[in-house]
Amino acid sequence: MNDESFTSDGKMAVREINLKETYGVLQRRWWIILVSIIICGVLGGLYVSRPKPDVYASSARIILSSSEINMRGTMLVMIREPIVMERVIKELGLRQSPESLRKQISVTSVDNSFVTLVTAFHEHPGLAAHISNAVVEAFKQVAAERLKFHGVILLSGAKEDPNPVPVNKPSYAGLYIALLAGAIAGVGLIYVMDSLDGSIRSARELERLLGLPVLGQMDCVRKREILRTMKSETIGHGGSGESLGT
Repeated sequence: MNDESFTSDGKMAVREINLKETYGVLQRRWWIILVSIIICGVLGGLYVSRPKPDVYASSARIILSSSEINMRGTMLVMIREPIVMERVIKELGLRQSPESLRKQISVTSVDNSFVTLVTAFHEHPGLAAHISNAVVEAFKQVAAERLKFHGVILLSGAKEDPNPVPVNKPSYAGLYIALLAGAIAGVGLIYVMDSLDGSIRSARELERLLGLPVLGQMDCVRKREILRTMKSETIGHGGSGESLGT
């Protein structure tokens, strides 16, 4: 992989980025990755552990006895229509809008058959069963009144589970994603800081800048200091040449 830099005479040079240099960059500022992971991990942990009410589900099974595929598709959509939700709200005395109740209802076909599952979700398992049954009954009435469709058959009504289990169990996927995002952000920040750092840490980099071989060891210096020194020496040599010629 190649990266572009500039030599002392202003020309563009190409330098190679090897694995050793990459590891050295990460090793010098490893603590940035650690801090980034900790911060993102804490935020992700707070998000995952935030208090959430338990949600329970209860389902009723019905059969839509229609040989027409278009009619069955229409019926599936109609179950969650506002006109059906309004009747359910009125029957059960719910204090919510048809749109909010609609979000608590799920309609699915069982293995692409005529059997349809009408599921209601609620914080109270008993009320979830009542809502599911009320949706089926209201749907039967609306289908018969509006579309003259009488092919809604109840297979089994929703029943309250004596030992209900919430369907929204806590998931730690958000925490894992936050930790990964923290590591990626830390690595990205390190490379941004390294690209803005004008220090020369190796003889190889100094050789690229000067265009001359470097013998011995060197301390960490700034590119600006070297370029400033080279510029002043160039001016000094030019001045002495003029004085010798006069």
